[in-house]
Amino acid sequence: MKSRVIFVEGISGSGKTSTCQFLYRQYLLTGYDARFFHEFHIPHPIHEWYLTDPQEWIDTTLTHWQVFVKKTLASEKIIIMDSALFQGTMSVLLELDVDRDIILDYAYRVPEIIRPLNPSLVYFYQADYRKALLKIYQQREEKTRIKKDNFIRTIKYGQNRNLYGHEGYMRFVGEFRDISNELFKNYDMSKISIENSAGDWPDYNLKIKRFLSIPLIADTISTADYEGTYRDIRSGQECRIVGQDNGELEIHGFFPVRKFLCPRSDDTLFIRGKAHELIFRRGPHGNIEKMISRWYIKESEETTWLKTG
Repeated sequence: MKSRVIFVEGISGSGKTSTCQFLYRQYLLTGYDARFFHEFHIPHPIHEWYLTDPQEWIDTTLTHWQVFVKKTLASEKIIIMDSALFQGTMSVLLELDVDRDIILDYAYRVPEIIRPLNPSLVYFYQADYRKALLKIYQQREEKTRIKKDNFIRTIKYGQNRNLYGHEGYMRFVGEFRDISNELFKNYDMSKISIENSAGDWPDYNLKIKRFLSIPLIADTISTADYEGTYRDIRSGQECRIVGQDNGELEIHGFFPVRKFLCPRSDDTLFIRGKAHELIFRRGPHGNIEKMISRWYIKESEETTWLKTG
């Protein structure tokens, strides 16, 4: 029986979302019906971010897991889940400063519930997580770095230990990583761990495809169709999409840092690693005339950008 659900896990910034986007597209190209749930998808089949009582959170999400299994078994879809097994669950309990034994008790109940789906787990780790996290931190936008610095002050784990700033966040991530390592070691399911500090994504993607027993299908797009300058009709902000020599598309000016695009479907591209997609609209002569920017975790939030050059 093939896996009906693939979990991708690792610390924040380790490449989970990009890998989920890649796998989603590859499953579609292979002929499977697939669905991808981002960590912050609204609504999410498992997560309940508004709950702050640990026992209520545990009871509610365990019920969600049971419903998720029934719905998935009743469909033909392959489900790809970003941060649903570790970061979106065990991390939440750790944020609430729940006793480690309670976290582990919950964590070992979940695999028993999802066993009928023959789950597969892809786990990214870094031999020196502090060095990897610092590198990720430096690559992020300033507002994201500030958010991470302030994050530890807003959760019970940090408040109860008087932690603050990046070093406080490092400590939290270190304990989360230790729990994740323990769970990965002990989980009885199909699984692969990849040390991805070197950033060799073609090699990692190949290993994952072999692990999942699906062929690696070359996915090329006509970059020239999408290249050009686009202007937000509301704010006047401009961005530019540029084709690279290796066939990739890079977008400048949309985020404070440069980002790359990857295919989702015809004339729809993911912003790699972000919960964001760009939908391109063609005119009567087949040329791109505008793009719709949409957070695919909340489809009501859209902006329209006209192609100006």
